[in-house]
Amino acid sequence: MRINEFNFESIRDLADILEYLGLRLHAKNRISGGESKFLWHLAEIIRASGHLARDFEGDTELDVLFGDGWLEGTIPREDQRKEFLSLLFSKFLD
Repeated sequence: MRINEFNFESIRDLADILEYLGLRLHAKNRISGGESKFLWHLAEIIRASGHLARDFEGDTELDVLFGDGWLEGTIPREDQRKEFLSLLFSKFLD
């Protein structure tokens, strides 16, 4: 599979791309990255981002929490990054 085969037509496409990139990074790390623990964590965070994106696709509660272009979210803007990273970290542990 090549990255240019994705059309970015949906959140699912984004999730698939992130999963693909994370797995490719794992492979490259095993082959020529010296089995770097840093690269392992980076690959897993990329994959976790895909899992989070996949969850977002059907979860309108995330829109309510974070807001959109017209409405403020229920999470204050200054706390949104912390909440986002908390959600991402929860996917990293899955």
